Amino acid sequence: EYNYEHLKEWFFLEHSLDPHSDVVPLLAAYYFGAISDKDKLSNVLDYLSIAGQSPEGEKWRWLGHAVYLARHQMDDNERALKLAYLLSDNKSPDLADWAKQMPAFILQDQGDSDLAYKIMLNILISNVDTMHPNEIFFMKEYICNTIIPTQTNVVPPNFCEEIE
Repeated sequence: EYNYEHLKEWFFLEHSLDPHSDVVPLLAAYYFGAISDKDKLSNVLDYLSIAGQSPEGEKWRWLGHAVYLARHQMDDNERALKLAYLLSDNKSPDLADWAKQMPAFILQDQGDSDLAYKIMLNILISNVDTMHPNEIFFMKEYICNTIIPTQTNVVPPNFCEEIE
């Protein structure tokens, strides 16, 4: 029964007072984000999208949570994709590989396997020297067994032979 528009104002006020704190994003994401009313939840996403864009620490995780809420609670893949691009563009040196891949996951689910393929392959090629071997294997497996089978006229990369 909270007024979520006022709550959103409170989120932003608290954020302006202490943008380094994780307390308000935590409350927004896990307590107030547990609502099923999509209009009210939109106010939470507005805040999390700002709180999650900070390059310090692991604030990007709040943006990751916003992607999850938009995609799975609101069933709004368009908004989830916009948030996913914000997430993947975060300049934090601690940004997880899955966060960089998030647009590809959503695009693949939306049927845009060509763009999903380009994103995943680009991440793999440009980060292979710094990625954990398990992450490299996951990306190769996802490209070869999830993305490529949905494409036409695509020659699988050589590493797909290793996966089979």
